[in-house]
Amino acid sequence: MNPEIDNVGVAIVKGACNAESKDVAIDLSQFGLAELLGEGVLKEIPFIKAVVACFTLPLAIRDQLFLRKVAGFFAGVPDFTVAERETFIAEHLADSKKATKLGETLFLVLDRLDDMEKPSMIAQVFAAFVRGKITFDIFRRLATAIDLGAIDDLREFVEIRPASPPRRGADSKKQMLGTNLARTGLVSLPVSSGTSPMLGVVFQVNELGKVFREIMNVAHSSPA
Repeated sequence: MNPEIDNVGVAIVKGACNAESKDVAIDLSQFGLAELLGEGVLKEIPFIKAVVACFTLPLAIRDQLFLRKVAGFFAGVPDFTVAERETFIAEHLADSKKATKLGETLFLVLDRLDDMEKPSMIAQVFAAFVRGKITFDIFRRLATAIDLGAIDDLREFVEIRPASPPRRGADSKKQMLGTNLARTGLVSLPVSSGTSPMLGVVFQVNELGKVFREIMNVAHSSPA
């Protein structure tokens, strides 16, 4: 990408914290890539304008895809209260170094995402960070987990209920899911085990995984 990461990232953070950010909840899937390449559609979406302004025009295809991720991220960010926004801005945006670091992190995370459903997940984790529910370090860890996990595995992981009655083949399915999510950091092998998951050891949900599930489930149960 040609634009300065810092400028783009900070513009995204500021847009997400804006009281009118939900205005970008637009279904971009109705537009073909050819239409988006003209930049007209994206440039008219509130807060996308500020991000587009950081790019060198005309936009490359990769830039267009990145902006679609940004739009998906904005659409997934919930409404914050005035107190939540003011507290977050004072703690994380008033300091230029903190703002730059956060913006850079968000830019790099969104740029790496391999599925257009993932920006919404990042938005939900970001909202927990804005509201002080998680630290910046946990935000980065969860963002990395979303980046590394397959979207189907992540959705299935969120939907698992520990209290659910066992079903035939459930252990095998859980083991496979745990193996798939191993590198995300959301699951871990039992500390006392020296065997591999291939020998029947099922991965266990760790603290990071529990936080991820809680954030996703709260977001799904909240009104749009």
